[in-house]
Amino acid sequence: MTLNWAQYLCSANTSVINIYRRSCDSVSTVSNACKTGALSGYTLVASVAGNATSFVDNNSGKGLNRGISYCYILVAEFKAPGYGESYPSDQVCAELNQDVPVFSSILVQNTSLTNGQIFLNWYPPLSTLVTAPYNYMLQRGTGTNPTVFTNVASITDTFYTDTNLDTKDTLYSYRILLVNNGLYSSVIPMGDLNAVAGNASVSLSWIYGTPWTTDSVRLYRKINSGSFIEIKSFAGNTITSYTDKAVANCDTVYYYFQQYGMYCDKNLLNIAIQNSAIDSVRPMDTSPPMAPLLTVKGCNGDTSIYKDLLNWTNLANPKCNTIDHYTIYFAPNTSSSLNNLLKTNDTAYTYLNHNTTAGCFAVSATNLFGVEGALSQTVCVDDCPFYELPNLITVNGDGKNDVFQPHYYPRGVQHVNFYVYNRWGDLVYFNDQDININWNGSSNGGQVSDGIYYFLAEVTYYGRENEKDNLRKIKGWVQVITGGR
Repeated sequence: MTLNWAQYLCSANTSVINIYRRSCDSVSTVSNACKTGALSGYTLVASVAGNATSFVDNNSGKGLNRGISYCYILVAEFKAPGYGESYPSDQVCAELNQDVPVFSSILVQNTSLTNGQIFLNWYPPLSTLVTAPYNYMLQRGTGTNPTVFTNVASITDTFYTDTNLDTKDTLYSYRILLVNNGLYSSVIPMGDLNAVAGNASVSLSWIYGTPWTTDSVRLYRKINSGSFIEIKSFAGNTITSYTDKAVANCDTVYYYFQQYGMYCDKNLLNIAIQNSAIDSVRPMDTSPPMAPLLTVKGCNGDTSIYKDLLNWTNLANPKCNTIDHYTIYFAPNTSSSLNNLLKTNDTAYTYLNHNTTAGCFAVSATNLFGVEGALSQTVCVDDCPFYELPNLITVNGDGKNDVFQPHYYPRGVQHVNFYVYNRWGDLVYFNDQDININWNGSSNGGQVSDGIYYFLAEVTYYGRENEKDNLRKIKGWVQVITGGR
């Protein structure tokens, strides 16, 4: 639309001229000496310089729609120090020529990732403006405001079903090239319904960009394998969201909307309609999960393997699971803080340390909404260390008891400081390099004499349930025999 007007008489004192637009019908211009500014129902579309005398309205580059009349008014804004607005100009109304097709419906007939279908219908151009027969090229773009379109079909009818589409996750927009004159119709996008599940509720929101004026929007719902029923109707286009609280957790709920409207052109009097694709959700209990019941079995009776067996209650409901995963927390002892160890979908876990079975464990559950529940009770287990020392060595080279060393194989021992004293308290031997000690009765390069000696072993474990137990002092005596007895 090109608007032209005489230069405003007060343009020298005018900062801008605001251009307002209203679709389909004008409003009363009853004079009111106390009322300046825009008329009710008009929307600001542009502002131009105070001395301007024309403006081209192309709907911010999107194009105006055929089948709709547009009414305009002008309002001036004044400069300082006066400021304020002028009275509105007279209204001027006009509509575009119907020299291209005009869409009357866009219906998603099948919601599918690969086999979606969209039915489109349109009015032909007026025969007084374009001579029949008509040849149409239907074009499709991706998204609600595409810049690239591809040819779908060359047809002579005023309807077409577009097939093999992803109508579940993808939105499409359409336009028609009228081959007769090389002009394009307005673009019509799919309506989009978004459903978000909550706790025994579903939040619905929708958008659409059809060129006709909306009379009503109707919401439809289906529960599980039932049938669709209308659950709500809204007049006009001001409401675009709704919360459905008449649903139960764990049901699968399906929704779509239908929009009804009309053009205000007397040549386009049939009802215009669109419906969205179907969106489905499953309401769930969003409250934090309860704490699992945890049990931990340490040592497991096998002293050659350092492992703890964790088991906890399964909180998942087989008919309506709300648990996404479990989180295991670990601390090396009762004096340390719990830290995140790992996440799992199982209800059992084997913890391998390779040095100790000591540690503290707790488990929590997180639901499908990302809400973590309370921790289980903290369960601590101790290591099963083993370190025993003998009371006799026979240093005679017969391969039996020739060295002082722990019985069997030490378990859970990280380090040992070993001291040997004679009966007068003199240190005759020290070793901090070998947890197995392997003392052969030597002292300062020589051999100790037969007799009773006293030892102190400061044993450091890899880890104990109580951190203070990590160091153990073992005191004892050992008899050394060197004469082959």
